[in-house]
Amino acid sequence: MPLTFSPPFQIHQLNHLPLPDEDRQFLLTIGLPEDAIPCLTFQNAPGLPLRRVPERWGISESLKPSLMRYYEFGHDGGGNPICFDANDNCKIVWLDHEESFRSVWVNDHITEFAACLAALQDAFDGFEAAVGDTDALWDEGFEPERYEQLTAAFARIDEKTLTQGFWPYILDDFRPR
Repeated sequence: MPLTFSPPFQIHQLNHLPLPDEDRQFLLTIGLPEDAIPCLTFQNAPGLPLRRVPERWGISESLKPSLMRYYEFGHDGGGNPICFDANDNCKIVWLDHEESFRSVWVNDHITEFAACLAALQDAFDGFEAAVGDTDALWDEGFEPERYEQLTAAFARIDEKTLTQGFWPYILDDFRPR
């Protein structure tokens, strides 16, 4: 099933973010999917600016200053925020809300993040077409050739996605068993 996209962002939703021009243009023209594998959901409330993590989560005063840099645009199935880091060129980060919102690198740019989501969706769609039973994916992982194609796609997007941060954890869920 292809990704279903929400309406693109409106310029006033992004004005307060120091996004690189390419990332800003991507969000204004294409936007983000409504959801994506694995259990990721993205929100774009048209007309409303992205909210800082402390505003969204009601963070304790002790954590608030360190988290003001993060603007949430989505979350995983466990409710962990996926954010832009406004203090680091709007890199994409995942915040572990069970570990005091510890920051984990995801991608340097939203365009790379979207490309990773699309590569993962393509692999999932191929698995579904070939096997038919997506429940088997969670027990068996992708077939070896499909997994190699997926990791090669990630390497073309950004080699770091295979060894650092968020994606190795996600890719491990799909490793052939």
